[in-house]
Amino acid sequence: MQDFTVTYSTLTAVGNNVGATKTISVHLVWQAVSGATSYNIRRCTFMGGSCIPATVANTSNLYFDDSVLGDDSNYWYGIQAVNGACVSQ
Repeated sequence: MQDFTVTYSTLTAVGNNVGATKTISVHLVWQAVSGATSYNIRRCTFMGGSCIPATVANTSNLYFDDSVLGDDSNYWYGIQAVNGACVSQ
């Protein structure tokens, strides 16, 4: 089972302070893979039709929270199981 949640929040100007802060995050959840000791989180941003995935984290957890996301962008995520030097495709 894979699951994800997208959160988008905005803090607008207060009083005489002008400015805004946006937080965009994704919460990914996956099932354990037998023999895996950790998982690579792969992400790419689609720009002009091309996508080159990069590993953004390695974790032993079965979840990952990503909050370094830009507004109006499309993202692809992949999870790779890792066991020593072996990495799943």
